[in-house]
Amino acid sequence: MNRLGLLHPSTLTGRHMSETRAIFEAFCRHNASCYGHIFTTRLPSTGALAGPWAVLLHSPMLGRAYLDLSLALEKLGPLSARSKSISALAIFARERVPYGLYAERLLGLSEGLSEKDIEVLFAGQLPYGFNDADRAVYFVSRELGHCVGPLSQQTWDWALATLGKDMLVALIHYAAFLRYTATFMRGFEVQLPAEGDRVEVHRQRTPSQQFAVGW
Repeated sequence: MNRLGLLHPSTLTGRHMSETRAIFEAFCRHNASCYGHIFTTRLPSTGALAGPWAVLLHSPMLGRAYLDLSLALEKLGPLSARSKSISALAIFARERVPYGLYAERLLGLSEGLSEKDIEVLFAGQLPYGFNDADRAVYFVSRELGHCVGPLSQQTWDWALATLGKDMLVALIHYAAFLRYTATFMRGFEVQLPAEGDRVEVHRQRTPSQQFAVGW
């Protein structure tokens, strides 16, 4: 699943693992609250964390800081879940991060993006029919993810007029967070969970749950 290996919950015992166990439990609570069963953050078969959280578990101090930054970004400004998905898809498509694209595709669908929108974003292009706010989020994220040097004055001025200062500030900080996440997922080669070990696959195969969500 990554170059450092997965740390299973059963191994997080003893006083020497107390910090690791604490951040494991904090990640589990946060992910359950934010993502539920939209995508796999923890393997059903073993309970081990997946994705970036599995990597950060090997460096508990960084894991705690990463979680604190995640929580701070959620409170920073009026950046919607849809805008976050657009930003993440624009950046992860450029970075070619399989787990990030897998997770953000499912999050994007849950926030009203269509499969066609996501396919176009994967291709590094602007989907047809995006409103002005969606377009601003896309172009700011794309420029920050694809280009070097300062964000162009033209993009800054247009995004500021379209999104407002608070949302633009939140977007730029969020894009930086995504770039950091993408970089360490690339470095540690974070892989996708096996299809049979994904929570959304289990959910789709459970008739009672399919009925409950109207499938």
